[in-house]
Amino acid sequence: MRAEAIYSALLRCYPLAFRDEYGDQMRLMFAEQLVDARRDGGRLRELALWAGAAADAVFVAPREHCHVILQDLRYAVRTMMARPGFTAVAIISLALGIGANTAIFSLWHGVLRATLPAVHKPGELVMLTDPGEAGMLTGRWESRTDGPRAWVSYAEFEQLRDNVSGFASIMASQSSLPALQARVGGGAQESVRVRLVSGTFFQVLGGSAALGRVFTRDADRADTSEVVISHAYWQRRFGGQADVLGETLTIRQAALTIVGVAAPGFVGETNGQQPDAWIPLRMQPSVIPGNNWLREAPPDKSM
Repeated sequence: MRAEAIYSALLRCYPLAFRDEYGDQMRLMFAEQLVDARRDGGRLRELALWAGAAADAVFVAPREHCHVILQDLRYAVRTMMARPGFTAVAIISLALGIGANTAIFSLWHGVLRATLPAVHKPGELVMLTDPGEAGMLTGRWESRTDGPRAWVSYAEFEQLRDNVSGFASIMASQSSLPALQARVGGGAQESVRVRLVSGTFFQVLGGSAALGRVFTRDADRADTSEVVISHAYWQRRFGGQADVLGETLTIRQAALTIVGVAAPGFVGETNGQQPDAWIPLRMQPSVIPGNNWLREAPPDKSM
């Protein structure tokens, strides 16, 4: 019984259709050969018989699998050629399904799963917001939506930064990534993707400078007209030249001095977005004029 079980296990290397057609005959033949080997040749002949069975499982079984696969492929091709309309619909459906799943997975992995590049201990970052509420402050009361705001105001951020001790540090960052028209030096207008951030932005994320320096808390002063550009933008726009420091980047009403180039790969706190430049939040009224998001506070509901 033990020999029969071992041989049956070897037969599992063969395709199912092959076992169904020839398995019983092969088991019966092997049992007869095993009896003859034990009677006539002793232990040595029995070992040779087992070695032959194992060799067949290693070398013959793969050929049988290839034969079955080729048979299935030939049958599939003949079926598709006989019904070209159905074949076209099936191929298009598969292509759309695979493409959609690939796109969704890429988005999920890039935005939600992938680790933030060049960020120190990204797993320890915490976002302060109120996911159960809606509405936001645009800086003008007539355009403010009803309901509590989902984000804190700049004044509230300052209070948290200066008074909360439960975090190592706190920073603020613009949620959107607008492409604004800018001029480098006295050049022509070009599109630059900018993000407004607090002075503690690079400190919290552990972002360093490849050239020059990054913002410090001093960038939260109202008279700070500085900008840090990304390493990718530095390479693309300035060719990686070291004399980029001190260059002027003019965005609308703000003339900003380039003080540093971020480390390679650093994109900030949001995967899937590639800012070209980071600007102090204090510069918002000049960089994005029209609404003062920094100083206007919600109206007093008690009045």
